[in-house]
Amino acid sequence: MYASYDRDVTLVVTSTEHPTNPRGELAFGTIVCWGKHRHLGDFHIYANPIEFLMQFAHPAGVREEILRGYLLKEKSEEDTIKELYELAKSNPEVCILPFYLYEHSGQTVSTVPFSCPWDSKQVGWIYITKAQLGSFEANWDEVEKHLEKEVELYDHFIRGDVYEFELARLLECPCCKHSSKEVLARGWNFFGTDFVNNGLKEELPEEYRHLVDKLEHHRGR
Repeated sequence: MYASYDRDVTLVVTSTEHPTNPRGELAFGTIVCWGKHRHLGDFHIYANPIEFLMQFAHPAGVREEILRGYLLKEKSEEDTIKELYELAKSNPEVCILPFYLYEHSGQTVSTVPFSCPWDSKQVGWIYITKAQLGSFEANWDEVEKHLEKEVELYDHFIRGDVYEFELARLLECPCCKHSSKEVLARGWNFFGTDFVNNGLKEELPEEYRHLVDKLEHHRGR
């Protein structure tokens, strides 16, 4: 829990018990995973990584040669996936990044490998195509950064690093001294603890935004 005070007004920030999954219709890219990790990311119909990568692996001649080697058991599945991914990365019609999972007393995800090779591995990809971008002028460097940010957002969700706030004024009856509170503002689904940049500060009435800069962490919820 995080809290700050200014005279009779209190800002309290706590973990959201039932955060909204950021994956959905408004998601920028698509996350695809397989096996026991298929539930991560987004729904898809690809049977395996090879089937998925084949659509982006060009030129066709090289792609078919790689697949032929796999079907004839001249290449392992792992090597086939690596070679198809390299072809997909060079395809100007798609931006694709690896999707890694670290699993040890919880889960965390990233587009870059984790330092521990025993409890982490690549479990899929995140991607977007030029066709999906439509008329948007694609600067792939910017698109890639956007995909990375999207995985960071999803990581906050997986780790339960999502918050809500309540801004309230403490009221006290001058006669009986009974105390109550007047809720001035509430908000939900702020991802991560950068409360200045994750939208929480902007959600507050302007005259109380300075309370975000004074937030202190307290043990508890």
